[in-house]
Amino acid sequence: TPWYHYYVRSPDLHKPRFHMKFRRRFRMSYESHQKHLQEVKASDMFSAWSDTGKDCAGRSSSPIELLVLGTLRYLGRGWTLDDLEESTAISEETHRRFLHIYLHWGATELYKKYVYLPATSGFRRKLIEHFDILWSRNEIVWPSRTGDRPPPTINAPNERFVS
Repeated sequence: TPWYHYYVRSPDLHKPRFHMKFRRRFRMSYESHQKHLQEVKASDMFSAWSDTGKDCAGRSSSPIELLVLGTLRYLGRGWTLDDLEESTAISEETHRRFLHIYLHWGATELYKKYVYLPATSGFRRKLIEHFDILWSRNEIVWPSRTGDRPPPTINAPNERFVS
């Protein structure tokens, strides 16, 4: 497919236009995409699409590179599964299965690796000050049945918010 040729086999890495279009189309730089692709390939969750993976009929699995690109286009630009099938020549069902596993992987593995609360007390203090200012000006409202329930307190990192 054109996607396989243009983005996997023969990307024009020396042309700034390629990098500009890649970033706009997939919402990340080509370099970030390559790093992300290696993370996907390293995860056991995607073993069905490994280089040695086979489907139930013994055929080689769909290229994981195209499945990742399709997932990025689906999430970043709102494409449909039919759009992805048309661009990659990989069935809607394969894209759907990959996408569900990818979302689970993102919510578990990627979340643990890349999302964290700031640990510095200075940041926590500024956050509390900012929250208190907004609360006192009634610029934020904390939902409750009575309307008089106080906002949650901000605990130390790795602790839950407590109301």
